[in-house]
Amino acid sequence: MRILVISASFFPKISPRSFRTTELVKELSRKGHDVDLFVPRVQKEHDAFERQFQNVKIFDLGSPRWKGVTLGSSRPSILLSRLINRLANMLFDLPLSSYYSLTERAISKLSGYDLLVSIAVPHSIHWGVAKVWEKGGDNVAKTWVADCGDPFMYCDTDTFKKLPYFHFFENNFLEKADYVSVPFEDLKNFFNKKYRDKFQVIPQGFDFNEIKLAKYQKNSRPTFAFSGSVIPGIRDFFNLLDFLEENYTNYEFHIYTQQRNLFKKYLSKGNLVLHDYKPRLELLYELSKMDFLINVDTDYSDEVRNAIPSKIIDYSLTQRPILSFKNSALPEDIVKEFMNGNYLNRYSGIQIDDYNIENVTTKFIKLAENNLN
Repeated sequence: MRILVISASFFPKISPRSFRTTELVKELSRKGHDVDLFVPRVQKEHDAFERQFQNVKIFDLGSPRWKGVTLGSSRPSILLSRLINRLANMLFDLPLSSYYSLTERAISKLSGYDLLVSIAVPHSIHWGVAKVWEKGGDNVAKTWVADCGDPFMYCDTDTFKKLPYFHFFENNFLEKADYVSVPFEDLKNFFNKKYRDKFQVIPQGFDFNEIKLAKYQKNSRPTFAFSGSVIPGIRDFFNLLDFLEENYTNYEFHIYTQQRNLFKKYLSKGNLVLHDYKPRLELLYELSKMDFLINVDTDYSDEVRNAIPSKIIDYSLTQRPILSFKNSALPEDIVKEFMNGNYLNRYSGIQIDDYNIENVTTKFIKLAENNLN
């Protein structure tokens, strides 16, 4: 097949959407498909990628010009800058909405593809495709799959709700796309129910063959880790840190993060070890040395989840027990069990084979084949 993929994140970036795009493109290439990829191009790394995967061509999607407003270094200037930037985000979804025009410009004159996969976040990539897509007409591709790793209008991890007029852009792409892919079933509930029949569950995919794990040996003291970003008050584990400080002295907690400032007050006792982000395969190797791993979910009600962190997949691949809990509900008894080496209440919520990239790409290809027949 001839396939077009559009994304704002790709290798060498380290993010869930980058992993989604990178692993998908690699496996499509390995299966013999010709892939044209539009991303913000990084010359050296992407030239090397094209040499390795010769049926992949990478084109520059461009990057947002809006970088935010900086009015000065005084406190009033900083506060005013933050206010202006926040308003720009709330009113116009800047800088991410820039991908609307970048996508439209990139694909407006393209044609002849069997499959188009547009990948959000940002959702404005879908909006840009919808701008040039004519339902039932002669389009860029025979089949369009809009991939949504997170919701937009009904996202509840941001401080402010999206303003009502953004419904137009979301409903426009939902109306025009042939399929909308989401990584797990519950995420369908965070979109307009009118288009429910278009939704397909296609999980995040990874190449299991690349993974190398350490030979696990129990550590001399409880040793565990968390990797990723936190959203204070929405998805954090400060309650766990406070509980550990109050009740334990002999443990080692490794945190891989770009938010070191959030953990400064917990460093004095020497139990925390802060790391910068690592490349994914290197990180998995390090995590496989831990006694267990920490995952925090956003709060959700009625057992309807708004997210399954992609780290859950990586954690599962390390074959180490996972201590998982909601943001506001620390299970202190289970924490004590884990600290004592009892992992009976470990997280067991996914079927790991569903995340094999071979199975994931097969699902995308089958959607395209539906429209070819």
